[in-house]
Amino acid sequence: MYDPADGGHLRIEMRALPAGPTAIDMVANAALLIGLAEGLRPRIAELLPAIPFGLAEYNFYRAAQHGLDAQLVWPMSGQSGNRERAVGAILKDMLPVARQGLDSIGIDSNEAAKYLGVIEHRLERRQTGASWQRAMLAGLREQQTSHDALHTLLEVYMEHSANNQPVAQWPL
Repeated sequence: MYDPADGGHLRIEMRALPAGPTAIDMVANAALLIGLAEGLRPRIAELLPAIPFGLAEYNFYRAAQHGLDAQLVWPMSGQSGNRERAVGAILKDMLPVARQGLDSIGIDSNEAAKYLGVIEHRLERRQTGASWQRAMLAGLREQQTSHDALHTLLEVYMEHSANNQPVAQWPL
């Protein structure tokens, strides 16, 4: 984000890190982000031209709007051009890259496997904090008034979050 005040400054936010909803989910998000940054670093010179700003912006909004259901424009290795792919498929393909990136900076392989396993399970269950909240609220609204459903949702969310169970394991 650019702010022109006082001569201007640029702020880069890593919103995936605090997305949680639990501490283990936040660490898993960080492991994925750092692992990918390190794992993709050797290929960055070929990836950056393949995803110009307009496509990155397109992907950003698709991901924000559709979560794991998003279709993103992504370069295919060994091919010229890009094509749309499901974000879950992209992430599944990138998990070994993240694992390699974490290994390259000395992260214990068991530690990397634990946190990237949280991401893998999230992809398999197709359950993020946002999708869990939407599904849970829809189910609660069938049984309760909207006000009571929101209250119950918050209570259940806080309970699961306090137990530090990855969101992919939260029951609906």
